[in-house]
Amino acid sequence: MTNKEPEHLAKTKFAIGILEKIMKARLTVTGTENLGKDPCMYVMNHFTRAETLFLPYVLHEQTGKYPRSLADKTLFSGAIGDYMLSMGVLPTNEPKRDDMILHDLMTSSSDWIIYPEGAMVKSKRIFKKGKFMINTPERIGPPRTGAATLAMKSEIYKKDYLSFLENNNDKKARAFEERFNISGPDDLSTDCSVVIPTTITYYPLRPGQNFIRKLITKFFDDISPRLDEELQVEGNILLNKTDINIHFGEPIPVKNYLKSYSFISSWVPFFKSVENNNLLLKRGARSLTNDFMSDIYRHARINLDHIVCSSLRYIKESEVSESRFNRIVFLTIQELKKYPERYRLHPVLDKDYGKIICGESIEELESIYDLAVSKGVIVRENGVMKIKNMKMNMMHMFHQVRVNNPLVVIANEFEPFKDCISFIKKMLSKSDESLNHYTMES
Repeated sequence: MTNKEPEHLAKTKFAIGILEKIMKARLTVTGTENLGKDPCMYVMNHFTRAETLFLPYVLHEQTGKYPRSLADKTLFSGAIGDYMLSMGVLPTNEPKRDDMILHDLMTSSSDWIIYPEGAMVKSKRIFKKGKFMINTPERIGPPRTGAATLAMKSEIYKKDYLSFLENNNDKKARAFEERFNISGPDDLSTDCSVVIPTTITYYPLRPGQNFIRKLITKFFDDISPRLDEELQVEGNILLNKTDINIHFGEPIPVKNYLKSYSFISSWVPFFKSVENNNLLLKRGARSLTNDFMSDIYRHARINLDHIVCSSLRYIKESEVSESRFNRIVFLTIQELKKYPERYRLHPVLDKDYGKIICGESIEELESIYDLAVSKGVIVRENGVMKIKNMKMNMMHMFHQVRVNNPLVVIANEFEPFKDCISFIKKMLSKSDESLNHYTMES
């Protein structure tokens, strides 16, 4: 599979074209200045199935290249399987998967998209005791290091091959060429492989009935609860006025994580072979993975729902006046705006939220309050908000949490922003008099 195959783009454009005719979602792309010519592995968070369609299309539009990706083996059957293969997607159980990825990175013939979380993380639950911990039905554990390992190996193997040639080790050189399907050193890219952390953020998240769900349930009486959940969530994302933002972070050069390996392996030959992922490689891969996962999560585009849901999560009282709660929301927005270089803010935060501390309503704020009411998290009576703290923080079954408690999903997405969480907690602990003082200063 090469970048010259037009079937990739034609079929994706066809699928996108159909979606564009029915969907109201708005797709924006930021960080395009970080895209370059280096052999690249895009590592991305995974919340919906639509991402597997959007990202390859966006990358081709921005770079002219056809990225490849992996998908679960169960998807490769019938017309869908044929379509995915024509898109350059490989099943995860492909025997030569790793060597094919390494070939593409070493030769810069194709970029790759990898989801280090290993599956869709519907709960957005990614932390445990301050460390990355992915929680899905398939596994509970840290993000997978496979993407980092392959990116690092692409640089190691290039150097090994050039060393074989320099030392006239024809046997090893020929074995390398046969294994990775290259004809000689000219096939190798002279640029260092990079990893680009890629973040997708959806706003607002409002699951519920929609045209796609109505259509499918009309013709199929007994759809599975899992499919029904995905139709309610992902159907609404596409058919409502949802903002979908894809952000490309700064490229991370792989060579920066090979310094320990290069130094130690030059003195201790035992560590030179990386066929079995030795201790040095594992250590470097974990470090690289932690760094790019941190970048992925901190580049989420912060919106109003994040602030409201996080405030509902950490409030200790079971009742609060709406004027006090609104003031905390306002002060948090003002605090975030002080650091434009640190946070990526959704345009919804550009509105005049001074209105809400004067008793006026804002449509977007009422929307998230309505969602909280509909899910039984709050009750609004005569200017007082009664909060069901236990219900707010309840984690439902993985494949139902986006429908049953989207507020906890939204709050989970905001957890990596520790400074923001600390500020919200600080404001929640202040007296009304102190909050008034902060308001005067903001």
